[in-house]
Amino acid sequence: MNRILRLALLAVFSLALVSCDMLDQVLGTNILSEIAAVKVDAEDVQDMEADELLDLASSPSFYDNLDDPATLAALEARLDELLASLPADSAAYQEVAILAANVQLVTTGADVVIDNVVDLVQGLATGAVPVPDPGDPNTIVEVVQAIFPATLLEDPVALAAAIQALVDAAAYYEALGASLTGDPPTYATGDINPGAVAQNALVCALIAGITPPAAYTSVGDYLADILTGTTTEPPASFTIPDTDSGSPLVAIFAAAGLDITALIGDPNAPAEEGGA
Repeated sequence: MNRILRLALLAVFSLALVSCDMLDQVLGTNILSEIAAVKVDAEDVQDMEADELLDLASSPSFYDNLDDPATLAALEARLDELLASLPADSAAYQEVAILAANVQLVTTGADVVIDNVVDLVQGLATGAVPVPDPGDPNTIVEVVQAIFPATLLEDPVALAAAIQALVDAAAYYEALGASLTGDPPTYATGDINPGAVAQNALVCALIAGITPPAAYTSVGDYLADILTGTTTEPPASFTIPDTDSGSPLVAIFAAAGLDITALIGDPNAPAEEGGA
């Protein structure tokens, strides 16, 4: 288990080791910051087609409407309906999948968490942040606490929601990656920042790989308890993101011109002696 957790850290830390050009691709303008004023409610969004929703979502004010739980729930349901009906290799499907992930992240503050991961990686790349020792079990908690803002750490319910949003967004990124076709895989539209998508997908996949102990029904609740000191129980398991050829995450990275195995290495490589 220690080796698995170290690999999870190294998967993020290793981004600091890539060349400047490649790093720029990964850490380019975050897609969440590109998202312009609209007013919608639950009744409005429940029957909207993909192009209408995507046009509305291009406005930052779109997300202000989602403070209303009914509007948020209606939007989430409509996005899932669209993903179930649109051709999987279409531009609309891919953009809706990204929007669905963004809704999870932005409405819970998980987008700030991802931004903090980016700041950490940039600090590691420039030397402004010392490289922690992933062999030290205290490092795991220290690094994660640095990533989550104090406003979340002080509110266990909000913290759990933000963490669970990363898990939920991971499912949309997996659907997105599975929709990419070609050799190398490419998006069906140019209205996507591939490097930012890869960045977000990797962070979400790492959190989604955690299986909580049997006493917990969600990763969000479990990690919130870990971070607030309510429990020290280790996870039931941790699954390294699938980096086999053809996997959704590999496709997302390939569409950004990146080789994920070159970034994080082979997670299936034998453990070093004493590294269990």
